[in-house]
Amino acid sequence: MTAQPLSPGSGRFGRRSLFGRAGTLGLAVTGGVLATSLPGLLAAPAAQASSLNGVIGRQEIIDRGWRRYHQRPRYSWTSQTEGFRNDCSGFVSYAWNTLPQGNNGWTTYSLPQITHRISAAELRAGDILLWVGNQAEQTGHVQLFLGWTDAARSRFQVLEHGGGNSGVEPPEFNTYSAIRAGYYPARYNKVNELDPYGTIRVKWLATGGASSPVGNPTLPELDAKRGGRFQQFQNGMIIWNRANNQAWMVYGAILTKYRDTGSEQAWGFPTQDEFDASASPTGSKGRFQKFENALILWSAQTDVHLLHGEIRKYFENNDYEKRFGYPTSDEIPEGSGFKQTFELGTIHWNPTSGATWEAKA
Repeated sequence: MTAQPLSPGSGRFGRRSLFGRAGTLGLAVTGGVLATSLPGLLAAPAAQASSLNGVIGRQEIIDRGWRRYHQRPRYSWTSQTEGFRNDCSGFVSYAWNTLPQGNNGWTTYSLPQITHRISAAELRAGDILLWVGNQAEQTGHVQLFLGWTDAARSRFQVLEHGGGNSGVEPPEFNTYSAIRAGYYPARYNKVNELDPYGTIRVKWLATGGASSPVGNPTLPELDAKRGGRFQQFQNGMIIWNRANNQAWMVYGAILTKYRDTGSEQAWGFPTQDEFDASASPTGSKGRFQKFENALILWSAQTDVHLLHGEIRKYFENNDYEKRFGYPTSDEIPEGSGFKQTFELGTIHWNPTSGATWEAKA
């Protein structure tokens, strides 16, 4: 292939003074936000290969970015690796698996032809931060966005191909306000917004992908209200908790109850998938799922109900549904406390007596 004209992005333009080195590869993208526990996107199964200039998912973009990092080609405006130029915009071209006709990579001047601007709040793994620069002065740079390092979205990490012998550099992190004037967030026009990525992708594939209880994705991955992420699927959702880098499926009647009563703002994130519950003394048998601040149970005989607080503790500390049966109501105000009815009786709670059990006569 004919080499593309000079592409800006060399370290000689002072870019490196803007960033702090992450130091290790321990920070990894998980569901659009970086986590320090499990290596999210690094641990995700390799995404299906796209065709050149075709639609591509975010997981494959990050897979390709890390592949280029491990190849470590020396920075050059004139050399190429696997048909892609060895500079900053060539790196992004490689990650996106896209080439202009007859050339070995887009430039910072031509990337606007295949991207559209987005807000900083919209940035997701696989997007870019682009400084178009000045072609006459041979300035400009582009970075591949990995994810935010905190729930407040005040810091983020990027992969980029800087100047010198280093090749694609280890992840660097920065604050958006610290980037030089002229950088703006942008998104590749052919990114597949529905393709799951990161820890949510790992969970989806591990439970059967399209054959999983939640089916295929119907919406892009979005922010949860307490700093996590979630993605909607045909039959439910997968919710990712930034604090522990875990993702769990929620679906069916349990999802309906969870959402209708305040979701993660009221009950926190799920701590497990849905499982079979034990049979009650009446013969009822259903399903349950635990959340940080709630337990939701369902059976065909009793419908779906939520336990929390002191009544939940009493229920869990005294053999669950095997003793009390399934709940037949949610918590109900009673004097200075609350009560909740079950197949075999009622749990009462008030500040004076605590939790007590009243069996049916």
